[in-house]
Amino acid sequence: MAVVGALTGQPLNWQFVERKAKLIETTHTGPGYRLYALADNSPAKPGLVFDDTGPGAIEVEVWEMEEGVFGSFVALIPAPLGIGTLTLANGRTVKGFLCETYATLGAKDITVFGRLAGLARPLIRRKKFQQRTSPTPIRTIRPPRQPADANPDAEDSGSTPLPAYGVSKFAFGDAILQQCLCNFIKTGIFRLLLGGWLVV
Repeated sequence: MAVVGALTGQPLNWQFVERKAKLIETTHTGPGYRLYALADNSPAKPGLVFDDTGPGAIEVEVWEMEEGVFGSFVALIPAPLGIGTLTLANGRTVKGFLCETYATLGAKDITVFGRLAGLARPLIRRKKFQQRTSPTPIRTIRPPRQPADANPDAEDSGSTPLPAYGVSKFAFGDAILQQCLCNFIKTGIFRLLLGGWLVV
């Protein structure tokens, strides 16, 4: 059976693994085929259509499945997909997935990608572009919280409240300056008196 959507690594490939199907080969379709991205499908599903005008060369995997589990597998296939006969690049014909033509009306032609990856690439590029062009969120800067030991008597005038010990750094500097002046004056008077005593 030729598979174009549930390839190895794709979300629906488990349906083959669960039935112990065996991968025989990876190959391509013959000419005349087109691949479409079917709308409103999750996970994404491609639709392979033969219209005798397509370039073909669509990547497919050929799986071997026992007849006893083939019926349960076909029962899981939703419309507009179905099982038909595909012609491979080497001219050999096998059973495989085909899509009804009506489902391709308005669907995107992804034949140029040559495989199911054509469904995912445009979505990934669009997502990355949106991430690059999205505006940087603005961070809100909150004012610092007032410490719990702040002076409760300080007025809310926009000025920084005095520390809890009640003396600002300016008041502390004034006190030191006053002490230095006082010492200077005292020392000067002492030297003046001492000089006058020596003169006498």
